[in-house]
Amino acid sequence: PPLASSGLAGLVVMGDESWRRNDLSDKQRYEETFPFRVCGHDIIIRQGKVDISDCNTLGRTIWDSSMVLIKYLEMLPRDTLHRKNVLCLGSGTGMDGIAAAKLGADVVLTDISTEILQANVDANVPVASTEKTEGYRQGAATVMMLDWADMQQRKDVREARPHYDYILASDCAYYHHLSELFVSCLSFFLQSQLSPPICAILAMEEHNQYDCVLSFFPSFLHFLIFPLVGMCTSPFCVS
Repeated sequence: PPLASSGLAGLVVMGDESWRRNDLSDKQRYEETFPFRVCGHDIIIRQGKVDISDCNTLGRTIWDSSMVLIKYLEMLPRDTLHRKNVLCLGSGTGMDGIAAAKLGADVVLTDISTEILQANVDANVPVASTEKTEGYRQGAATVMMLDWADMQQRKDVREARPHYDYILASDCAYYHHLSELFVSCLSFFLQSQLSPPICAILAMEEHNQYDCVLSFFPSFLHFLIFPLVGMCTSPFCVS
């Protein structure tokens, strides 16, 4: 994978933690729109109320890992995602995939619930855009429903592009049963296309003692081509 030798794969450290959202009010976290700047582009993300007991609502807000993933993408060489096919798993509000499109990728954003996701894509990614930044054009974005347990939906997403260059995912391992499904789904896409190989970029955070990030990586380590540098309670990113 192209990022393995880039020197950027591994831990992303953001020294100033004023950007973190943990201390925001419920209104700021779940009701207000969230403005964010990506490589010179302003995006505005609509959010919704989250019920922690209902896993289908977890994607309605922006988690810190998503912001770390985007900053990681901005650190990469400017042409890394340009005209590349990118698949986003567990897209939630769509911020990761929208950022990738702003960086020039053609993106398929997926989730089990797509109402807020589709609204944010429609608001931030023009259907046909000639806008360029630093000589790079913006990419396109398509939303598709994907239940990680649904094999037919997996196949539909796989066939939506001739091939994928990258898979992006952030905070997709909040519950143990979702972690197992996520590993299974991610493995499906990685194994269904051996050439060219797909590079997966994942951002995770350990939220609490019930979090399954620590159990997620042992089940996935045979896909990693470098040793994991460690775990932390701040969001981190691996590729």
